Amino acid sequence: MQQQQQQEQQSHQEKQLHHTHSHTTPLPLIDLKILLDLPLWILFFVMFFMSIGINAVSGYVVASTHYYGISTNKAALLPTIMSITHAVGNIVSGYAADKVSALIVLLVSLASSGVFTFALWLPATNYAMFATFSTLMGLVAMNTNNTIPIVTVQLYGLKRIPSITGFILLSSVFGALGGNYSLAAIYDHIDHRGRFWYTIVFTGVTFVITALTGLALAF
Repeated sequence: MQQQQQQEQQSHQEKQLHHTHSHTTPLPLIDLKILLDLPLWILFFVMFFMSIGINAVSGYVVASTHYYGISTNKAALLPTIMSITHAVGNIVSGYAADKVSALIVLLVSLASSGVFTFALWLPATNYAMFATFSTLMGLVAMNTNNTIPIVTVQLYGLKRIPSITGFILLSSVFGALGGNYSLAAIYDHIDHRGRFWYTIVFTGVTFVITALTGLALAF
């Protein structure tokens, strides 16, 4: 009987020691093994291509209105419209992510970006179409930055969320830099500083690639 009590006490002490060790051992800054995981790279390239498209919309939607003689004052309201609807979209996308699925919300956001670009921005010739495009982009399509961390938690849990999310968001830096140079080159040498047609098509194709890349997360 006494021997059994000693064994139970020893087992309890070992469990306590293991529990203490697991809480005091610092985690590595970056888990290099996670870099071999395919979903991580899918999210990386989703953010990369999406940042190219979002920077194109932010940088060129106002400039593209001038080709149709829209006043500067009206054109300057478009980023404000996008910002206001984006704030509302954050609330809506968060609610939808809770009720349905963060992955579904992300895929809808990615797909709608391409649809809105080709259906509204490309054929836009008046202020109403530009304003509608800006409204829908802010409301639905620009919530990727808020949804990707949720999807990341669902895939990897909270344990690695700082390093993994940081790695994914790093891709937006490369996307912004590469996208701005690419778009400027297209506008200067292909659009010849005219109607922005090829610039918008490039943006739409970028969004389509983003949506197709994100779709791989569903399989």
